[in-house]
Amino acid sequence: MNRVLSFFMMAIFVFLMLSCGNKQFSEKKRAMANLKEEASEAYIADEPAKSLNAESKVGGSKKDLSFVFLSPYPVAKDRYLEFMVELQYDTKNFELSRKDLLDIVSQNGFLNYSSAAYENLRYRMTAQANIKASELYNVIKLLDKLGSLKVENTSVIDHTRDMAWNQRKVKREQTRMDRINKAMAQVPPQNKTWKEKEDALEKSEDSLDQSQHEEWNIQDLVAWAKVTITLYGPLDSEPISIPSFNNALALLINGFFKLLYLLIILLPFALVGLFIWWQRKRIGGWFKKK
Repeated sequence: MNRVLSFFMMAIFVFLMLSCGNKQFSEKKRAMANLKEEASEAYIADEPAKSLNAESKVGGSKKDLSFVFLSPYPVAKDRYLEFMVELQYDTKNFELSRKDLLDIVSQNGFLNYSSAAYENLRYRMTAQANIKASELYNVIKLLDKLGSLKVENTSVIDHTRDMAWNQRKVKREQTRMDRINKAMAQVPPQNKTWKEKEDALEKSEDSLDQSQHEEWNIQDLVAWAKVTITLYGPLDSEPISIPSFNNALALLINGFFKLLYLLIILLPFALVGLFIWWQRKRIGGWFKKK
């Protein structure tokens, strides 16, 4: 009877274990299916990004800009735009790239500022130039032969409002001058108002000159783009540095004398301490007697 009961209990235990195992297996299977679905959705969602990355890598390495971002722009006849561009290049032949840079600038504009130096184990040159705005895009394409383009920043200042205001000021001053001239033609020279009208005419002429000059200044800013170019040569290897052994010997001797000086200062204190340690029993007996 006991054997039958034990066998019956064992069978129930095995059945429970099998049912739990099947349940866990079904849950694991369901979880694996969900993971596969999520992975497939992530792969599908990631495909456009991969294609974009692949397209961006065509024609250049990951570290270089393989194309010029600034695209040719139509001449904005109704806008007065001042272009400012900043470019940085890495070159393998610094002298040749420097010569090409100066040639390109001289053929399409003029140089405002230039500096060159050797720092951080490489040559560097920075040039600021005024380039004809109509030739800006072509000049940037010509500059690609200097080396690998690393940085390109482009900014635009719109002077249209200032230009419109100056044009209104010019028309207003011209109208004012015409009225003053007509009034002066009707006033005899001996009249006291003649001098006042002449002063007003002179003031209007000065204001007209200033407005016309500001108008010319805006046209000049628009006609010439400001381009800043930085050129970096190849990086040289780190030089071998041999320390001076004379300095090491001097430091050693100076350190010895400083240590000797410190020992001389501490010697009296050391002697007092040794004497106390040597006579510690007698000194201890004195304190006990007291």
